[in-house]
Amino acid sequence: MMQAVSARLARTDWLTLGAALGAALALGVLLLGWNRAFWYDEVFTLGAAAAGRPLDWDVLLRDVHPPTYVLLVRGLGAALGGDSPLLRLVNLPGLLALLAALAILSRHLDRPRLALLAALIAVNGYTLGLMLDLRSYFLLLGLATLGHALLLDDAAGRPRTAALALNAAALSALHFFGAAIGLALLLLSTLQHWRAGRRARAAASAALGAAITAGVLLWAFGIARTADSMGGRLWITNDPGPFLDFAAQQIPLALLALGIAAAGGRLAPGAARAALVAPALVLAAGLLIALHTPVISTRNLVVGVPGVTLAAVLSTPQALLDRLRATPLTALVLLLAGLRYGDIATQDAQMIRWAVTEATPPECDGVPLYVKRPDIVDEMAQQVFRGSVRRPLEDFSAFERTAPRPPDCTVLAMGWHELGRVALVTDYFADHDVATEAVLPPDPRLARRGLMTHGFVIRATPETSP
Repeated sequence: MMQAVSARLARTDWLTLGAALGAALALGVLLLGWNRAFWYDEVFTLGAAAAGRPLDWDVLLRDVHPPTYVLLVRGLGAALGGDSPLLRLVNLPGLLALLAALAILSRHLDRPRLALLAALIAVNGYTLGLMLDLRSYFLLLGLATLGHALLLDDAAGRPRTAALALNAAALSALHFFGAAIGLALLLLSTLQHWRAGRRARAAASAALGAAITAGVLLWAFGIARTADSMGGRLWITNDPGPFLDFAAQQIPLALLALGIAAAGGRLAPGAARAALVAPALVLAAGLLIALHTPVISTRNLVVGVPGVTLAAVLSTPQALLDRLRATPLTALVLLLAGLRYGDIATQDAQMIRWAVTEATPPECDGVPLYVKRPDIVDEMAQQVFRGSVRRPLEDFSAFERTAPRPPDCTVLAMGWHELGRVALVTDYFADHDVATEAVLPPDPRLARRGLMTHGFVIRATPETSP
């Protein structure tokens, strides 16, 4: 009996099993996390989409990203409702793009390398963390992966100029980093055709790239107000954090890179090096722009995931690949990493809907609501979750103890995007001779931490006279 089990384990392809586990984990994240609470950036998306309300183009023109993703959410919101968790279905094209990319790559990779690539794409923090995020980044991941697959097909003699141009246009319509990776891939295709003597196709590819570039520049500097965000006016700063997090989000890939180095491997020539060129061009452009305006963040680096992953898979020595298939440790590492990333992806990070609902009862309509650092998303949250701005927002510094307030309106303040502990807020009101109590999120995990970023509501206690 034991010999039969040992023989069966010895025949198991643990790498293929790991890829299957990755797919199962991704499905688990979808099933368990689809209804998670919307966080700050997602509320901005919902507020800007304004499903069921007139669209505020001033908000879209002042945003640092093109409006395509917001308009997609608006269109879906017309059918599903402006605050439905099912709006996350807008990311489905990203998944379809990933599957299409794997189908194309199956023509160029043998089964073990395809399984390795699928496992690394499925089991990383970017995929599992962004697939449910109501932002454009999962679409960027899927389309960038598809672009790399199309480029490899293009280099193998299957002309993909039109597909690469459409892919670049779609990426450009979603995000400026998407434009960078899409145009970089199209540029590489142009150079491939030029070197192969296909001058007419190279010229067509170059013309399409120039047209897309012109469209991006026209939107950014001729129509939108992107220039208003330049000069360091964003929250992004120049530091190594995004690069460290890039590795932390891809522990299995980082371990593979160490394994390649330990096996004496190096970056394989040809397709592996070509896969790194596009993300290298994007990074170089980002670093150059960062000399004036910091633009490199962890999420913006998502466009580099496909190229780096493909280069690592193509550079894996055959002996190492065989060991990965033969050892159960491969499946175990993928499982543990996937469980960790999946756990983070399915947890509530900020309970904004709860905070807004608690802070805007009918008896408080029209009564100022104090926020430590009001911004546009505070108003958007009321519009999204309550249908309108029920309570005008005031900065804490404007608080007056003697300001008139209906006796049955006890909610004074709320918040979710400030740093520090909620106790700092109750202390602030205590310093102004107002006795209060903090109402923390119903999620015990968040309540135990007592941090403002998770969401909180401040109520006046009976000792406080209106």
